[in-house]
Amino acid sequence: MPIVGARRIRDAQVLSLLSKRMPVEVLYISEQNETPTVQQAVLERFGTNISVSAHPLDSPNLATRALDLVRPHFAQGYSKSIESMLRAMAKPGDIVWLSRLRMAKYIGVARKLGCHTILDEHQIESDLLFDNAFTQLQYWHQGLTAAQCALYEKKLSYAADLVVTASPIDAFRMQKLAPQSKTQVLPHGLDTKLYAPTESIGESCRLNQHGEIRIAFIGDLDYRPNFNALEWIQSELLPRFRAAFKNRKIRIQVHSQTQNADRLAALFPEFEFHSYRKTEDLIEHLRSSTAAIFPLRYGRGNRIHILEALASGIPVITTGRGADGLVLRPLDDICIAEDADDFTSLVMRVCRDEAFRVQVSERGLKAVQLKYDWVHAEAALDAILDKLGVERKTG
Repeated sequence: MPIVGARRIRDAQVLSLLSKRMPVEVLYISEQNETPTVQQAVLERFGTNISVSAHPLDSPNLATRALDLVRPHFAQGYSKSIESMLRAMAKPGDIVWLSRLRMAKYIGVARKLGCHTILDEHQIESDLLFDNAFTQLQYWHQGLTAAQCALYEKKLSYAADLVVTASPIDAFRMQKLAPQSKTQVLPHGLDTKLYAPTESIGESCRLNQHGEIRIAFIGDLDYRPNFNALEWIQSELLPRFRAAFKNRKIRIQVHSQTQNADRLAALFPEFEFHSYRKTEDLIEHLRSSTAAIFPLRYGRGNRIHILEALASGIPVITTGRGADGLVLRPLDDICIAEDADDFTSLVMRVCRDEAFRVQVSERGLKAVQLKYDWVHAEAALDAILDKLGVERKTG
């Protein structure tokens, strides 16, 4: 169970925090019988207070097809196996923490069993779909999916005892969608010790001995806004980079979990694609990078990857959309630009001005360690448990 990608990192953060306070049973959807392997990985990473079990989705029937008509496509399907496990294990007063809308369909069962239900929304799915639909006209049809999702999301946010979001702006978006929902913020975070640079920022920020400029991008390339960002890098940024750095080799290194590296290499022949399965592999590449860029033109979703880059001790240049929901200071902790010329100017400054590069890297690293380490979310989780009147116990 590699903890890579924004969603798994978020889930790992919650598991780490909860397991310090109470025993945790993880029920997740998988068609593969991989429970022993995953259990061993969880044991090595989190200790003995977490157990896991994989559960397949049921084969579609008339009843599930009827219910799926009111569910957005990413929340469709049902697992009787998960329901049976809940009925067998859950006791009144237990917490059932549901990660995103895909798992929210089990709120009703958990409530009937007398459990406290927490829907972890991360970010508001319907708001994100509406944003995509009306920012890029070719995706107007997503507006229909967004409307369906909004009705479903609103209904389930009212059904849950508490809705958790990853930032104050997402809490505001949830309140706008469902004013009567009870919302609490559990901020995004990383295990920053895992990412911490092994040498001083001054040493790690020097360009490599060959004078290469290595620009990193991290993201799920099945997510259309990230793919669009690569297109923009290729058409708008790369020509400007080459004009600005005529005597240096520029390497655009794309890090993702994609299985379609050959297809992507054909579409973006001037980029290098690295598929990573372990966080340590990503960190190794980031530490040798000059900077990381996240030029998201629409959508949202780069928060965790921005934090990963900053926690690795390298400067980040992004758009406002890329940094949506993060409390970071422009030109101190992070660099933000919207158009291609301004974006290129910031990349040029980071690459040419070593004092500025070191300053932004040091301040960005410190900001992540002070605001976004897992340990700093503990108070927020305790507030959530106190609000529900949940007793904390381990073992």
